[in-house]
Amino acid sequence: WADDRSKELAFDIQDAGAKIEELTAFISKADSDVAQLGKEIEALDAEIDKLSAEKQEATDIRASEHAEYLKVSKDLGESVDALARAVQVVSAQNYDRPQAEALLQSMAKSVPGMPAVLGAFL
Repeated sequence: WADDRSKELAFDIQDAGAKIEELTAFISKADSDVAQLGKEIEALDAEIDKLSAEKQEATDIRASEHAEYLKVSKDLGESVDALARAVQVVSAQNYDRPQAEALLQSMAKSVPGMPAVLGAFL
């Protein structure tokens, strides 16, 4: 009986030793994977930070360009309104006004986009 029990315990010890080696190898591989994935996470975090900075820069540029567009659009809109009123006044008076024509032509030369607007009204 003792010999059988001794053989069983020796076999159990040998199985446990093999299991310990297997688990130790698994732990080593898991530690290696953790280190590698940690490096990849750091690289991805750095890329996210870089892309976030680029996005913020692009947003700032777009905001400044939009503000400039609004300013120019308002200015051109006011110019179109002024021309429309001038054309109405000149059209209401059914006689030639060389001074008004000269004013409109001089404005067409000095204000960007004015020739197209003037052409649309005439």
